[in-house]
Amino acid sequence: DLGWRDTGFQGGDIPTPNIDRIAHEGVRFSRFYCTPLCTPTRASLMTGRSPMRYGLVYSVVRPWSHYGLPADEHVMAETFKAAGYQTAIIGKWHLGHAHKSHLPNRRGFDHFYGHLNAEIDYYTHTEYGGLDWQRNGAGVREEGYTTDLLADEAVRWLGNRDRGRPFFLYLAFNAVHSPLQAPAQLVEKYAGIPNKSRRLYAAMLDSMDSAIG
Repeated sequence: DLGWRDTGFQGGDIPTPNIDRIAHEGVRFSRFYCTPLCTPTRASLMTGRSPMRYGLVYSVVRPWSHYGLPADEHVMAETFKAAGYQTAIIGKWHLGHAHKSHLPNRRGFDHFYGHLNAEIDYYTHTEYGGLDWQRNGAGVREEGYTTDLLADEAVRWLGNRDRGRPFFLYLAFNAVHSPLQAPAQLVEKYAGIPNKSRRLYAAMLDSMDSAIG
């Protein structure tokens, strides 16, 4: 849900200095490497293959869906794990949740903290009234804004890792996905934006950029 021109390096009017630094110092993929849907894009990223090949291209995995990324599809984390890497996913999965074979801890990730479905409430961490927030399969009830919690977990995981081994960390923020929710102090920072939804969106993007930093 991040707009193409909502980042600073693309000419956007919302400051994103940390994302901009990654864009300027790293590698930018700009030739149709994603779709405007969560599940197909994540499936492509994790497998390196078109989601058309395994039936995940037309829609997203819904909370009531029984399907997910097929178990026989090789996932990036499995390659890293086989090479001796420590592996973790922190944030949004959205590649299946109905069967254990769909879950991140069965797909090459040693550690998982975050949520399995699409949009969740940024403060209650629920979707359709049910908790969707966990650490390695165990539900977690905790206070905090999801963007901050994900960043804190990533920093904690990096600090506790075995520094004698390489690591692969897949950090997938749910921001700036709906619902539009942000800390009040950040919303106030963008008080000059007339449109309420745009103010909330700017605050969400600001929060994510800070977390990335």
